[in-house]
Amino acid sequence: MPKKSSPDLFDLIQSLTKSEKRYFKIYTTRNKYGQEKQYIKLFDIIDKQSEYDEEKVLKKAPEIKKFSVVKNQLYNLVLKSLSSLHADKKITMHLRSKLDHIEILFHKGLYKQAKKLLAKTKSLAYQYEEFSLILELLNIEHQLLTNAMAFKSIQKFGESVESWSSEKAEILEKIDNLRMIQTVMMPFIKLHFEGIQHREDETKKYVENLINHPILQDIEQNISISSRLTYHLIWTIYYNLINNSQKAFEHCQARLALLEKNKLFIEKDFSRYIYTIKFCLDNSIELMIEKEIGLLLKKLNKAVSSSPSGFDQNVEAAIFITQNLAKFDYAKSKFDYPTILKEEKTILDGLNRFSDMINPGIQIELLYYIGYAYFCSGEYHASLKYLNKILNDRFTGVKCDVFNITRILNLIVHYEIGNTDLTDYISKSYMRTLDKKNVYYDIDQAIIQLVNKLANAGKDSEKKSYLYDFRDYLLSIQFKLKDLKLYKYFDVDIWLAAKLEDQSISEFKKLKK
Repeated sequence: MPKKSSPDLFDLIQSLTKSEKRYFKIYTTRNKYGQEKQYIKLFDIIDKQSEYDEEKVLKKAPEIKKFSVVKNQLYNLVLKSLSSLHADKKITMHLRSKLDHIEILFHKGLYKQAKKLLAKTKSLAYQYEEFSLILELLNIEHQLLTNAMAFKSIQKFGESVESWSSEKAEILEKIDNLRMIQTVMMPFIKLHFEGIQHREDETKKYVENLINHPILQDIEQNISISSRLTYHLIWTIYYNLINNSQKAFEHCQARLALLEKNKLFIEKDFSRYIYTIKFCLDNSIELMIEKEIGLLLKKLNKAVSSSPSGFDQNVEAAIFITQNLAKFDYAKSKFDYPTILKEEKTILDGLNRFSDMINPGIQIELLYYIGYAYFCSGEYHASLKYLNKILNDRFTGVKCDVFNITRILNLIVHYEIGNTDLTDYISKSYMRTLDKKNVYYDIDQAIIQLVNKLANAGKDSEKKSYLYDFRDYLLSIQFKLKDLKLYKYFDVDIWLAAKLEDQSISEFKKLKK
């Protein structure tokens, strides 16, 4: 069986900006690798392809004999050119390049120069809390102390060794402290991306055990800015999981304030900054704090306009996610569905461009909002296209609360477009798979039963009777519904009110205005 050609080089070249492509050619020509014309020709051929086709590449470059070798060399050359171009723009890359320089000076026997550059690099690494890199610098310093440095007295040598030992112990403590809270964080991140739709008893017990970890009981136990940022993120996610938006908002605001007080951390990881703004927005929209929503939207727009460009596509992907989710959340809270639908092409293009950089659950959430906007506008066939895509992608990271409400919406849409037989089949199928321990079990069951009754009802008066009965049921559990955050994805009471008026949600809200 022939070996499948790898698209890695194609993907790397396609990810480059115009300035990066231009620099690659300058870098390759300037460094005289001996095959620069061959490299540039192959680069140009692949750059012009819309999808990778190795057979076409080989036909256009028959002079390249050892193609797999040259292809691999070109891949590494592109990475080297990127490293050279961005070494001074990204702090971690800059510090790593300085580490290489120190190593070179050390091996050349230029110990004083190595020590001088090491001190400057270490000072910068401390500002950005690059602890693992500081540890590497301390290891080089250890070599300087034991093998290279000439001291005028034993006392001076002893003082230097004592200072070095103390500094290393302090860095190891910070590394261990950060490692501990990052380890605690990972299950919370998993729960955040899975959504809140879990078995109530099991999840509650699991989350409470996690949140009782000693390092989360007092922020003072977190001895670095990085650790404290993680501390606030964990508490933000925790309070969102238990539906306490006020507390989640407070911790998210504290994280945002900590970042803005230490602006080097924004420079170091810009994506973290705009995601923090988005978390604050989520909770301010949930709490309907209009003044705060306005301020945060302005802050997000300002951050986006000042964001670093070119190299870091993760930042571009983060901006794409935060801007659109924030816009959709706010538009949905205002029942402004045209705003969501206007962004349909932008969303599809962005998801295609950033598909490898966006969590599948978030991709599905963006698609859900479009499907939901079509549903609320009464465009049921368009809605069904998106709902089916979500249901077909069940095992690619779909948040289970989004998946669950998509099933409910899918059932309602089939009823609305007159697929009575299919509605009956779907409702029975969904009823069989409902989990009685699930926190949404009662409301899910009630909606499924309602749609099934509507599909099998004869007169309009009979349908209205079922709708009024369901309204009474909703009124009896209003407190529980708000606690469950059902309205984040489906305004069930607005949908019901619209149904009683024989209107789409969009038409109903327009008339009510």
